[in-house]
Amino acid sequence: MQKPPYDTQKSLIPIAAYAVSHFVYGVSAESKYATLAEFLAVAKANPGKLTFGSSGTGTLTQMVVELLSVVAQVNFTHIPYKGVTGAYTDVIGGRVDFLADSPASMLPQVRGNRVRALVVTSPQRLANLPNVPTMAELGLPGAEADFITGLLAPAGTPAAVIARYEAAALQVAQSTAFKGYLASQSYEALAADGAQFGKIARDGLAKWERVVRERKIKVE
Repeated sequence: MQKPPYDTQKSLIPIAAYAVSHFVYGVSAESKYATLAEFLAVAKANPGKLTFGSSGTGTLTQMVVELLSVVAQVNFTHIPYKGVTGAYTDVIGGRVDFLADSPASMLPQVRGNRVRALVVTSPQRLANLPNVPTMAELGLPGAEADFITGLLAPAGTPAAVIARYEAAALQVAQSTAFKGYLASQSYEALAADGAQFGKIARDGLAKWERVVRERKIKVE
């Protein structure tokens, strides 16, 4: 969406990635939509009729839905907010049709019977939402999405320093205590070394560039 004064792939060195989270699509608990299939059928028959809230233009809570739009070939109307709280308020109140957010944020709303979870974007079902299907189960594996947390360093950082941080990060990521902490926050541990993290980043850039291009997304 923007051209920063650096080259993401040349100016940064991936060290290691250590956590991953996915997204949950939710509608109001009072919504007439019980499944994603029903939702998409209405979207295809009525382009732009269904609305979704996000925490702002260009945020992941918008982009993950735009990815679904590309994969399922449907059009939703985006309603950006200054933070996701307003989106939840309007979805729960029935003024906006749905939103996609992290499990950590969505779970309290689901458990409080304010939001109904329709689908998760993880490859497998989430432990905290065992009854909610994945995109792949619904025939939309291309709509899987996640966000990765990891370490990067400026280009030119000595290799010995990179190696030291990489080893330390992987040691933590593989520890039982860290995995337990992440699970309590609805994250999953990810022990990806620098080379693996670099591939994740390259693949992610290609995927999101396609979404930005096809959906003509711009930050005003």
